[in-house]
Amino acid sequence: MATSDSWPKLFTWVDYFLFALTLVVSSLVGIYHAWRGASRSTSDYLMGGRKMPIFPVAMSLAASSFSATTLLGGPTDIYTNGTMYLWFISSVLLCTPIASYIYLPIFYRLQLVSANQYLEIRFNRVIRRITTILFVVKQWRMDLRWLLAKVV
Repeated sequence: MATSDSWPKLFTWVDYFLFALTLVVSSLVGIYHAWRGASRSTSDYLMGGRKMPIFPVAMSLAASSFSATTLLGGPTDIYTNGTMYLWFISSVLLCTPIASYIYLPIFYRLQLVSANQYLEIRFNRVIRRITTILFVVKQWRMDLRWLLAKVV
């Protein structure tokens, strides 16, 4: 019986081939749709022409919300930090209906793609840029904190 020590630790030529094949096929699909001219503008591309049925949109939102990081990191977080992760789950269950019934209809009516666009319409471009910078700084801080926790 093979143990984990007997498995190769590096990519073999088969792994590299499958990885490259995946990248090539994904690129070819993108090139095909770009040449076909399926979307007329960036907004049309991002919003699917506002003609998609609810099920694919819901599945896309679910897939982007519950990523592999969530599936792998959730149990790990509970194991290392205890059940405090349940507060995260409860906040998602509370905030999702609120966002769906209050914010999304406004965004849809105004034909907006992001909250930053709403801030620019509601206030001005300066406020939009400030919130964007604050978001980037927050993300950098979170990444740096995670990196330092791994090093220390």
